[in-house]
Amino acid sequence: MLTVYQGLIFLVRNFFTFLKQSILSLVTSTSRPFSSLILTVGIADLNIQFCVIDLACIASGKTSRSDIESVLEMSVEPYLQRLEGEFDIIQRIQPVLSTPKSRQVKYRIQDAFLSFWFRFIYRYRSAVEIGNLEFLQQVIQRDFATYSGEWLERLFQEQLAATGQYSVIGNYWGPRNKNEIDIVALNELDKTALVAEVKRNPKNIRLSKLKEKAVKLEQKLKGYDIEYRGLSLDDLSVE
Repeated sequence: MLTVYQGLIFLVRNFFTFLKQSILSLVTSTSRPFSSLILTVGIADLNIQFCVIDLACIASGKTSRSDIESVLEMSVEPYLQRLEGEFDIIQRIQPVLSTPKSRQVKYRIQDAFLSFWFRFIYRYRSAVEIGNLEFLQQVIQRDFATYSGEWLERLFQEQLAATGQYSVIGNYWGPRNKNEIDIVALNELDKTALVAEVKRNPKNIRLSKLKEKAVKLEQKLKGYDIEYRGLSLDDLSVE
């Protein structure tokens, strides 16, 4: 008989499969698709409309202010501030070890379901509006593994935080979004650091490539004992 802990780990290991199947059933229901209900809601406030467009950009991978502005060809700072401060929908993140005033800033949607909706339903709303839900299902099946990778990173970050072994946990990237690293966890007392790459499939982990991307990070972590690790769904085990 499974213990409570083993049961929770089983759910976590199968979370992405359960999530994909549940959402697929919900948003592609031929009787009354959830997405069509949302698409019929009018948005009278022009500011809210721009906030919605910003969320769509973030969900599609345009996560920096400059990226979003390059798409919309307009300043989006007030809308990002509103989404973060007033609505608490997005979160502002910076690379580990960056200064508070650093211009290296990205934004991410905090809620998993809302992120999914903007990534798939809003983006392909034309297909929804004409009732081509089979197309929507094919897109979700094709892109879900890549999309869910970010949420797996967040899951491991939360798991590392729960150990109480680290004082700083986050992501790292260099100028122009180069050399992105999924997880950097620091213990500032012991001067130890964990630098990790996260993949759903462990066969796709390349620690040699991770070390190449971390060359400049190592310079910032002078004096730290650095451990490089690959994390995948296989690491969410009961053993």
